[in-house]
Amino acid sequence: MKTCSHKSIVRGSGIYDVVILLPFAIPGVVEWTMLFISNIHHSLFLQGSMPTFSPFHFLFINVMAIVSIVWSVIRIMNPLAIYGWYDTVARILIAITMLVYLVEYQVSQILWVFIVAEVAWATLQINGYFSKYKRIEILEPTQA
Repeated sequence: MKTCSHKSIVRGSGIYDVVILLPFAIPGVVEWTMLFISNIHHSLFLQGSMPTFSPFHFLFINVMAIVSIVWSVIRIMNPLAIYGWYDTVARILIAITMLVYLVEYQVSQILWVFIVAEVAWATLQINGYFSKYKRIEILEPTQA
């Protein structure tokens, strides 16, 4: 069985993020995306609330998705180990934030899908890093 290189894991997480975040980054499309998520929430009878969004909310969703897509493209084009570390930390913080909103504010349980994805990518990147370097070495080796 062929194992993935750490660079391909970092690049793969970036590609995943672009695919997932693109519908949130495009004005107008984000409304359909949130309606789709809301419909899934209601059709599966999930607990928690699904808010009603205004154009002002969609603006912030668009902006954050665009920033995240730029970060993803950086990792796709230049999948350095340090970027994998930064992305892992971000994914862990995002997963924790989602858990807080799930528990404290009773938002839709559909968040579990996103939490599992964040933790899975964080785990893949960390495991890929340690299997590549066998020791803690955060920075890329310098080129001579």
